[in-house]
Amino acid sequence: MSELLGLCAAGSELLPGQHKVALIAEMIHTASLMHDDVIDSSDTRRGHATVQHAWGQRKVIALLIVTLKQ
Repeated sequence: MSELLGLCAAGSELLPGQHKVALIAEMIHTASLMHDDVIDSSDTRRGHATVQHAWGQRKVIALLIVTLKQ
């Protein structure tokens, strides 16, 4: 999916609906990763600090709520 968003940034032509679907899918994917990190109390993901580790669980949960309400 990020490849599709990369094509958008590179100037490749997509229909407006395709771009919107890609953005929504990427938001859901990112939210699911943050959710997993909260549930697992993970400090790292693929060798990098998780958002939860950097910001704390309460801020991540608030961010998830805002993200998923969009």
